[in-house]
Amino acid sequence: MARDAITRARREATLHSWVMEMDDYEIIFYRNPPGGWVAEIPAIPSCYALMDTREEALAELSNVFAMCLEYFTQRGDSLPPPR
Repeated sequence: MARDAITRARREATLHSWVMEMDDYEIIFYRNPPGGWVAEIPAIPSCYALMDTREEALAELSNVFAMCLEYFTQRGDSLPPPR
């Protein structure tokens, strides 16, 4: 599902000279007490995922990133550059 959203967003992003991918960004992980993990891309507002494990958080972050990419593309904007 996330890959479909990314593919669709890339097609719609033809007006932009480049499209960033999740691997282009710094991803940080931190614990969310009392349990669980947060995976976050600090360069993109609201691009984070909270799950029980680091692996689940990273997988969900991929879905969130796809939604962010689609949102920015629909607005005619590029994603913020990596920091």
